[in-house]
Amino acid sequence: MSIILNCAACNKALPYNAKRCAACKVRYCSKECQAEDWQNGHKKMCKKIARHGGVEKFEADVQMSRRAFGPDHDQTLNLRKMYAESLYL
Repeated sequence: MSIILNCAACNKALPYNAKRCAACKVRYCSKECQAEDWQNGHKKMCKKIARHGGVEKFEADVQMSRRAFGPDHDQTLNLRKMYAESLYL
């Protein structure tokens, strides 16, 4: 597992002590990038990343899953999740 030292929105290289999301610790170069990323999907992922133990752990788990099950595994999990959610609508 490696430490992610790039802005989550613009991918700019950042120092270790860069600003972070308070909940999941994703790093950003500016408040503008953080606000943009929030609107572009971070809002939905933040709690999930935080439950995984932070962005580095979350990304490591995603990469390990892709290596073990192939790149289509993510799509299969999304379909299962959508089906499970539809049962409760």
